[in-house]
Amino acid sequence: TPTASTGSATKRNCEEERRPICLGRRVCGILLQEAERGARMGIHESGENYLETILLLQRQNGFVRSVDVAGALNYTKASISRAMRILKEQGFVEIARSGQITLTEEGRRRAEGIYERHLCITQFLMQVLGLDLKTADADACRIEHVISEETFQRIRAHIQQDDRIG
Repeated sequence: TPTASTGSATKRNCEEERRPICLGRRVCGILLQEAERGARMGIHESGENYLETILLLQRQNGFVRSVDVAGALNYTKASISRAMRILKEQGFVEIARSGQITLTEEGRRRAEGIYERHLCITQFLMQVLGLDLKTADADACRIEHVISEETFQRIRAHIQQDDRIG
């Protein structure tokens, strides 16, 4: 996840954004039975971050509005509005007249896949490389967007094997 400024939007580091919901949870391989990533094409890292954030806010609050996403990502409301418009055009979110944002079935599937990657990679970095939670979480936030499907599947299998043994 980039930390540089883009226009008027600034973003905090990933571990500061929205991680209280997922830190320390062991769910590798549970969220999705399949990790189909080919359908990921056409959405950029920033779009994936928005989808993941919407998913986590939905789980935490039961509903999501642009102001909630803006607060979680430390972006301006104008930046969020533009991003939500793009995600809506791509068929990942729906926006009610009340301003409530909901993930479409495709948006939820992608958000859950991204979140699963994040959790698995975090767990791997902590268990295998011995990184502390804060470092593993921050690194996973960047790695989750660029890792190949083959590498992710091997990390996932390794973590699941460790879970069965341990």
